[in-house]
Amino acid sequence: MENLHRFPVSTEMFYNDIAHFYDYYKANFVPYPSLSKFSIQSCGQLPLPKMMNIMIGKKIGLILMFCWFSTVSQAQLPAADKSPMDMSYAPHNYPILKFQDKTTSQPLARVIYSRPQKNGRELFGKELKYGTLWRVGANEATEISFYSNAIFGGKKVAKGRYTLFCIPNENNWILILNKDTDSWGGFSYKQSNDVLRITVPVTSIQGYSVEHLTIYFNAANNLIVAWDNVQVTVPISFTSTR
Repeated sequence: MENLHRFPVSTEMFYNDIAHFYDYYKANFVPYPSLSKFSIQSCGQLPLPKMMNIMIGKKIGLILMFCWFSTVSQAQLPAADKSPMDMSYAPHNYPILKFQDKTTSQPLARVIYSRPQKNGRELFGKELKYGTLWRVGANEATEISFYSNAIFGGKKVAKGRYTLFCIPNENNWILILNKDTDSWGGFSYKQSNDVLRITVPVTSIQGYSVEHLTIYFNAANNLIVAWDNVQVTVPISFTSTR
């Protein structure tokens, strides 16, 4: 004779639990084929232990299916980038100034770039060979936008969006504004798309090393590029408000 009291739960509680689970699953997930043919009302026609074995098995199957869907969904999410994307505005910290109601004007310029790490490497002259084109960042090509006409390192540039490239040398860098935007690295770079080139001197950073590539506009709206123990500064002035 079957022992109908092996489980410390009443028949009514068990059936209610199954019914609630089934209703929740139907409302939130694709209907489980076996359960769709199963009538909760018919549960009372079977002995409790046998009915519990059947339904517990189905519940475990549904839980495993849910876990599988969750795992697949998580596996499709992109991992965090090793060289995270960042941006800087001119005026410096423009969005914060706007939020604090300290400015009502529009921004003058913005640079968007990815920030690789030094990570113990010898960079300029080694990893980044002198005389070779560099994307001034990682991943997508660095982009700089001017919201009004400007003078960039002594040369006129019309408002618009450009990619920023560099040819580093030991004592100076050649900085390039190029009109081919939305590109990856410098692999599609063509000199024929250059808008301008300027040469700026390299300054040594004394006393510390910059771990993450840093590009920003200082209080004078000049563009600063710093990494490892070197830095360059590009003077910028704006010739019109729009």
